[in-house]
Amino acid sequence: MNILELLSEDHSLVIYRKSLRPLCGSVNSSILFSQLIYRFNKRDWQPFYKFIQPCQNALYKDGDSWCEELGFSYEEFTNAFSKIGTRYKSKTEYEANYNPNVMFLSYSDKITGLTHWIANKELIEQNLKNLYTPKKKKKWNLVY
Repeated sequence: MNILELLSEDHSLVIYRKSLRPLCGSVNSSILFSQLIYRFNKRDWQPFYKFIQPCQNALYKDGDSWCEELGFSYEEFTNAFSKIGTRYKSKTEYEANYNPNVMFLSYSDKITGLTHWIANKELIEQNLKNLYTPKKKKKWNLVY
């Protein structure tokens, strides 16, 4: 197999939908948004944990952090997430400051060392409907 065939068969591709950029605010945020949608959809929209970057936690699996999956640096990841979600330092902070107007939320569990991810499915669906609903064209009443 030559290099071109190898690249065309690559199953580790990450999708970028340029149509998401107005909603997400950047290319990286759009990529992260798509991956979050993929992950939540696979889990029937239930919260899950996933590490941001490689760590020493016993539950961490090599290659399974967000940064590794997306090829992002830590800074690129946190900047991308800040455009589409809110990160809380703890579960207590999350529970005290929950914001229903944010598409994605995350908090760190200081006891387990896990970062939990939560989606506001209804808000995401509404934002996507607004993004993809065709705008009505203005009718011109021309007078001759």
